[in-house]
Amino acid sequence: MFFALLINCCFGVFGQDCNVNDLKLKISNEKEISKKYNFIKNIADCYINTVPDSAAFYYEEAIDIALLTKDNNLIGSAYYNMGSFEKLRSNFNASIEYTIQAIAAFGKLKNSEGIIEANALLGHNYALRKDYEKSLFYYNESLKIADKLGKKTIKVPSLIGKGNVLYYKDNLSEASILFEEAIAITEKFNSGDHSTKAGLYNNTGNIYLTQADYNKAIENYKKGFQLYFELNDKFNMSLLSFNIGDAYLGLNQYDSSLKFCNINLFLAKELNNIEEVKYAYKGLTNLYEQKGEYDSAYKYFQLYIKYRDSLIDKEYNIKVDELVNQYQDEKQLKDLDVANEKVRQATIIQEQSQSIIRLLIFGAIVLFLILTVFFLLYRRSQKANLLIREQSKLISQKNQSIDKALFQKDILLKEVHHRVKNNLQIIASLLNLQTMKIENEVAKKAIEDSKSRVQAIALMHKSLYQDEHLNKVDLKSYI
Repeated sequence: MFFALLINCCFGVFGQDCNVNDLKLKISNEKEISKKYNFIKNIADCYINTVPDSAAFYYEEAIDIALLTKDNNLIGSAYYNMGSFEKLRSNFNASIEYTIQAIAAFGKLKNSEGIIEANALLGHNYALRKDYEKSLFYYNESLKIADKLGKKTIKVPSLIGKGNVLYYKDNLSEASILFEEAIAITEKFNSGDHSTKAGLYNNTGNIYLTQADYNKAIENYKKGFQLYFELNDKFNMSLLSFNIGDAYLGLNQYDSSLKFCNINLFLAKELNNIEEVKYAYKGLTNLYEQKGEYDSAYKYFQLYIKYRDSLIDKEYNIKVDELVNQYQDEKQLKDLDVANEKVRQATIIQEQSQSIIRLLIFGAIVLFLILTVFFLLYRRSQKANLLIREQSKLISQKNQSIDKALFQKDILLKEVHHRVKNNLQIIASLLNLQTMKIENEVAKKAIEDSKSRVQAIALMHKSLYQDEHLNKVDLKSYI
């Protein structure tokens, strides 16, 4: 089941079509600080989907420019934009820090709308960190201020966010009420916002699906599907077609379920989205398994396994590349530290030579020279302590890399056990299907014996891989 958090509709869609070079030229020619802030912020928005590091740089620049204006409204907006950006990069702690600064700036002007949006952003950050109690606190603060001002449209992001949190806490009835309120507000005051309405219909459908009210789930899913169709949003159409097929499967309406499963598969392949293709095959597997058509179920299950494994391999390769890049970065840092150390050593030697010359020339001021030597020794001690700290930091980073590598090996080992278990289960299932087709008792008994052996192997394999001590086997427990 896919449950939309509606990130874009809640907190703004970053990125836009723009000419970065033109904006940079305008910045260099613009003398008014507030206009320069807008140009810098627009450049950051342009870079957010293509060059995130550049986007971060320009959002920081926007904060610096806003601080120069001493305009708290501009300062609050700059911090809010940076908080939203860090949330998209999953830097939730940084996002929370920037958003709190935004609230402080908005508070100086009593900018209630800015405070409402910032509280909603805090609620979303804590929800993504699965700190649901804090998330609900900030969503409630946002809704309380909005109700006090009588501004209904600005409530929608907080209604959606709070509804999502309650959904995850299995408070389905209250979540449903919040989604329906958000739908009513959107249809009344912002009926053209099809994306928000479609997401809300999807969320409401998920609640009904969880409650096994399949007809109402289908009704809401189809409303969302129609809106995404009007927006030509094929990705979300794919998600909703999966959900609709799942709901029809709950009603045992296999033809309708198959129709939407095929739509899901068609859109996923058109989008070339491996993750969605995988789930489409999973849906078809569930459908044919429930129908009792095990040959078709097995065929789609094999395709599901194929795409799942390709995703695992892709993720593994990405992680390997990250480790290689990390190793190369660490090596470059180490080489740089060695070069810096040589420079420091050369500097120390030069200072010592100069001290000796001064001792020969200025013998009359021995006390001063002694104090100078002690001062130099103190500086060397500080540098030595700094070097020790840097070496400790490098060792800590290498230990973290080793821990990550060991973690990857544990995951791969678990995957091997999982595949062995699945293969044994498939063999047992195939033997069971074959038994159903054979009338000869002798052949049937032979297959039953084979199935028992496979099941015995599966049982021993389960006992073995669940044992904490893999370096030895207690044979007595298997005899």
